[in-house]
Amino acid sequence: REKLENEILDKSSNIFLWAALVVDILNKEHDKGGDVSVQARLRQVPQGLYNLFQDILTRNNDNISEMILCLQLVLFAKRPLRPEELYFGLQIEIHPKASTTWNEASIPMERIHLFNLNVSKGLTEVTKVNATVQFIHESVRGYLLREGGLEALLNSQQSRPKFSDGFSHNVLRDLCLRQILEAHPDRPEGGERWSSDRPFLRYAVDYILYHGDKAQAGGSDQLDFLLEVFPLEKWVDLDYRLQKHSIRHHTAKVDLLNILAKKNLVSLMHVHPRRHESF
Repeated sequence: REKLENEILDKSSNIFLWAALVVDILNKEHDKGGDVSVQARLRQVPQGLYNLFQDILTRNNDNISEMILCLQLVLFAKRPLRPEELYFGLQIEIHPKASTTWNEASIPMERIHLFNLNVSKGLTEVTKVNATVQFIHESVRGYLLREGGLEALLNSQQSRPKFSDGFSHNVLRDLCLRQILEAHPDRPEGGERWSSDRPFLRYAVDYILYHGDKAQAGGSDQLDFLLEVFPLEKWVDLDYRLQKHSIRHHTAKVDLLNILAKKNLVSLMHVHPRRHESF
């Protein structure tokens, strides 16, 4: 044990997060049995925090597409997601035919936490203050964005296009779209209970157009999405049910350009073909 401790300290370069992550890795190796495997695993662990992140994210290729989607959700969501929002946002892609209605008796919060932890390879945690999902340290975000970690992961997937922020916002836009299309109100009044049964729905309704706007700003053309794909009538209905205050309700015949203006989605307004008619 003393030998391992000294080696960890030497390789850590006094970076606490590196040491904490490596201790966790070695504990998991120890649970498999055998001191030799622990020593061998420590020799394989790279020095440097960013090199360690890369090793954690790429060592096991199982479910890599789910891991990438999880990282995109944490990186590019408009606001921090609650654990159940992240879980059901991922389920839309992983199990597209499954219901996104939450039955806590069959899917307890402990299972949600464990799933999120595993799919993020241990690089996310739930904050104690407002119980939302964040990276364990800001350096994870720095590695994924500034150091090109996410781009490398996306490029490792043969079918992925060239990396851009706009591409990731397109991915989140499509998750929101699929959640909206899947939602079928089962009671006329909607309201808070109806919303809480579908954890990702409120986020999807609130921010589908935000992600479209960011995708457009990132170079991904959204004209077809605006005119052919976006389900305006259903969105208005869902937004009406989810809004607490009547002053924020839209009429059934509200114009899409009006919604874009209210939300200050400038990039989408610029490509709307009827943007001058409202003047």
